[in-house]
Amino acid sequence: MENVDRLREHGANRIEAAKAGSNQVAPAILSATLTTIGAFIPVAMASGMMGKFLGVMPRTVIIIITASFFMSLIVTPALCSKFLPKYKKDEKKSI
Repeated sequence: MENVDRLREHGANRIEAAKAGSNQVAPAILSATLTTIGAFIPVAMASGMMGKFLGVMPRTVIIIITASFFMSLIVTPALCSKFLPKYKKDEKKSI
């Protein structure tokens, strides 16, 4: 959303800013998601009593991280393109 706001400050409308903003941050979000999931997979696949005891937590984290990935690349840009104002007002910051 910050990237969408930055693009809107440069003159893009809300739909163009949402598309371009999500495309610019998608590789970083994907790599962060995959490395986090990769760290939790070995714990999720542990066997024995410890696997039964600790297996629920990493599976939950993997599901939540995957859902967060889809939210950040699909839902947030769609909401930005619909609910942000059409034009960004020029706001002067007072010191």
